[in-house]
Amino acid sequence: MKKTLSFVCLSFILLSTFAQKSYKDKFQEASNLMEEKSYKTALPIWKNLLEENEDNSNLNYQVGICMINSANNQVKAESLPYFKKAVTNTSASYDPSSSKENSAPIFAFYFLGISQHLNFMFDEAIANFEEFGSKITNKNYLYEDNKRRIEMAKYAKNSVENPVNIEITNLGDQLNSEYPDYSPVVRIDESAIYYTSRRLLEDSSNIDRKEFVDGMYYEDIYVSYNDDDKWTKPERLNINTTGHEATINLSIDGRTLYIYKDDNGDGNLYYSNLKSDSAGIEIWSDPKKFGPMVNSKSYETHVAISPNGKKLWYVSDREGGYGGKDIYFCNLLPTGDWAEPQNAGATINTSGDEDGVFIHPDGVTMYFSSNGHTSIGGYDIFKAEYNEDSSAWTKPENLGYPINSVDDDVFFVTTPDGKRGYFSSFKEKGYGDKDIYVIQLFDAKETGLTLYTGEFTFVDRRTPPEGAQVIITDNTNGELVGIYTPRQRDGKFSSILQPNRSYHLIYEADDYESYVEDIFVSSDDIYQEIYKAIRLKPVRVGNTAEVVLGEKENINGLLTLSGTKKGGVSIDLLDRNKKLISTSKTDNAGVFNFEELDSDSTYYIRINTKNPEILAQSKIVIKNESGESMPFNKIEEGLFQFTPTIKTNGTLEYMTRADGKRVYKTKVFNIEAIDGVEYPESYPTEKELEGVIVYFQKFFPYNVKDIDENNKQFVSFTNDIAELIKQRGYADIIITSSASKVPTKTWKKNSIISSKRAYDTKALLERVMLKKGLKPSQFNFVDVNTLITGPEYKGDYLTNKRVYEKHQYVRVFIK
Repeated sequence: MKKTLSFVCLSFILLSTFAQKSYKDKFQEASNLMEEKSYKTALPIWKNLLEENEDNSNLNYQVGICMINSANNQVKAESLPYFKKAVTNTSASYDPSSSKENSAPIFAFYFLGISQHLNFMFDEAIANFEEFGSKITNKNYLYEDNKRRIEMAKYAKNSVENPVNIEITNLGDQLNSEYPDYSPVVRIDESAIYYTSRRLLEDSSNIDRKEFVDGMYYEDIYVSYNDDDKWTKPERLNINTTGHEATINLSIDGRTLYIYKDDNGDGNLYYSNLKSDSAGIEIWSDPKKFGPMVNSKSYETHVAISPNGKKLWYVSDREGGYGGKDIYFCNLLPTGDWAEPQNAGATINTSGDEDGVFIHPDGVTMYFSSNGHTSIGGYDIFKAEYNEDSSAWTKPENLGYPINSVDDDVFFVTTPDGKRGYFSSFKEKGYGDKDIYVIQLFDAKETGLTLYTGEFTFVDRRTPPEGAQVIITDNTNGELVGIYTPRQRDGKFSSILQPNRSYHLIYEADDYESYVEDIFVSSDDIYQEIYKAIRLKPVRVGNTAEVVLGEKENINGLLTLSGTKKGGVSIDLLDRNKKLISTSKTDNAGVFNFEELDSDSTYYIRINTKNPEILAQSKIVIKNESGESMPFNKIEEGLFQFTPTIKTNGTLEYMTRADGKRVYKTKVFNIEAIDGVEYPESYPTEKELEGVIVYFQKFFPYNVKDIDENNKQFVSFTNDIAELIKQRGYADIIITSSASKVPTKTWKKNSIISSKRAYDTKALLERVMLKKGLKPSQFNFVDVNTLITGPEYKGDYLTNKRVYEKHQYVRVFIK
């Protein structure tokens, strides 16, 4: 990110005029540019002077200084031969203003050490840092820094000899360019990446708009989408101007983008909200500047918001810190304003500079860059965790080589599972300057979070309509987790769910039937992914026809008061007009009964007492003669309405409530085992089976995804779906698939095999239903879930198949 003062170029030097200038004039011009830190402009002048004075140590030194201050790592590294020549003739009485000066200053040893460090020549770098140290006193402004450079070179040598276990992949030339591409921020579901680029625009409209200092194009913000694991052509966001705009962070819901603006060298933090993304084109609001609790007269460079939105972290070089730039935080007040800033403390901040703060979706892990902690080279990326018990940060941990390089590494974000990271770096096999890479962190411990991704689909349209949203509430404490609006581009949204909690979700849209569910996230210390495709249908008008059979039913009731069975209470049976039919009394076990009730009649049960305590505390359970609970409606205190059980002449059993609605008894088909081994611990819970009429589950061996269409249990299952549609006109279908975390070469990613299991099952059911003469409008796939579950893989599949196989299945629920 560009954070230096921009200078306006008022005139261009004509090459013909330059050629006529004397050596002294050229020397003076280059020296003046150096004072303005215009190294890129000064470099060709020094090189021109060096052509006829190849052994001039001063000119070699000046070329080296220009190159070591380049934004391009390769150019920095190429300064090495110039500094090598510079140190062959150094002088303690060096005169920088004299064009007759042939020797270099003793600082050449220091910069030669830096150049050697950039070229992985750590022993040679240490030797030159020590040589420089022997020529200065402890009053020299570089004395302490030189000592630190020696320690840095030793640490770098050890780190390079002991690299961390990672795999680095360039995101490709579709996303990266020959120009600097950096500062990536990624949606939590990795469906889009926002980043900063200093590239030439497609229409070349910025070809004459470059910074005078470094001669590069101004920063712009781009977005690229991940479509089937391929990054799309980057699109320039609408909030870009003729100045600098740079990405620094993204909110957890992906709808607020945090950006940096240079503001004529002041450096301030802004945010922009996603207004719409109709037709797949994102429109962002005009960036709004953070208030005075964040931005100040000092230099602010980076900002991040905690997952719950209640704490803001940012970087500033304001007075009162531990060194240069420090990390600060503000808490959110009940008024919606940010409180007074607080320094993050001496564990995080150093006498050097900190930058690039990123808060992981777990809310307790911070990634940041620092050149003050033990570093491989310049800024390195560090990780620290907040301990709630001690209210303190752990000691920052260097992420190691090759995540951190021998030069500055500032921008780093990770995925919710903690197993992948996105960062920008210059590498020899890149596409030019800095490129964006993804890292697989093989040895990183998985977080215990769940990434929940939902996709809205609709029977009669492609894009989400007005009012489309999902409301997620934490059943554990009743708090609202969030209200999420699906993206117009793909109908998706994402949320992070915490372990050991139950959540209530309501999917809704104007003029569409809502879909409601509860899910429980286990307390296992493992990362999970849940992908759900929710298909909403327009609101149904009118009631469906009901089949009424004339059977007689005996019913039994149970009366309890606050958990205690109550005997001796008079219970009245009333007809639909609330006239008394007969009376029963509860026995010592609280049981009462009535015999031979007509299934086509509505009845009322009344607790015949005037005792307000009994009326207020009474709880009723009504069961048929088979012992199955019957639904009923509470009309008022002590009065209940119900209709006896009805059974069909088919294979599906149900009862009809007084309001005319059927309640079916769940029918479970035999669950197929693998090699005779069953996994009951992976069967759905009673909560998941609520409202389910027919249910089928199949477990799969490793890498298998298909169901045999002729399987006897599957044939019976599909026959019952057809019977249900014949009875009431429709069937709502829910599919849930799962893959274990055993790596798959066949499908490249576990998410692919999980998705195949779900969507191939969906296609099979569609094909079978059409063969049975049913219309697509009669069976609605309201919910398709694809999961990646189970323990983290430990390379032991052959010896511990059962540990992983129970997480390889597909379930089909019919409601």
